[in-house]
Amino acid sequence: MDPVSNRVSNILRKLTLLLSLVFGCIILVTIYFSLRSSPNLKEVQFLPDWIGYWADIHVNARTAVPYFILALLWPMVASALQLMNRDRLTPKRFPKESLLLIIGYVGIAVLLLSTEALQIFIPTRFVTLEDTLWGTLGISSGGIVGLLFCLYGKSFIVATRK
Repeated sequence: MDPVSNRVSNILRKLTLLLSLVFGCIILVTIYFSLRSSPNLKEVQFLPDWIGYWADIHVNARTAVPYFILALLWPMVASALQLMNRDRLTPKRFPKESLLLIIGYVGIAVLLLSTEALQIFIPTRFVTLEDTLWGTLGISSGGIVGLLFCLYGKSFIVATRK
C-alpha cells in the first residue's frame, strides 16, 4: 500500500472510531434519560435550561429526538464500518448492506422498547403508548433522512482494493 493510501486508511479508521464512539455515547445518554427516577429534565444540571424547558413541555415528543439522531447516524456508522473493513460498497453487495442496516434499525427499536418496558420497575416513571409511538416516529423519520443522506449525499464511498 502506498503512503497516501495508508494515510487515508488511518484517517478513515479514526473517523470510524469517532463516529462509533459518538453513536455509543448517544445510546448511553438515551438509556440514562429513559431510566432516570425523575422524568423532569429541568433538574439535570449539565443540560442547557432551554433543552430542559422544551423537553418538560413536550414530554412525549421528546422521546423522538434521541431515536431520530440514532437512526440518522446508523447508515453512516454502518457504511463507515464496512469501509474500514474494506468491503466493496457497490450495488452487487446491497443485500449485505441492507441486512446490516436492518439489524441496526431493529437494535434501535429494541432499545426503545426495552427502555420503555424497564420504566415499569421505576416507581416514579410509567410506560405510555405515546412514548413508544413518538420513539417509533423518531426511528422512522431519522432512518429515512439518514438513508437519503447516504444515498444522495455520496456518503456511501466505494472502497477499492489495491
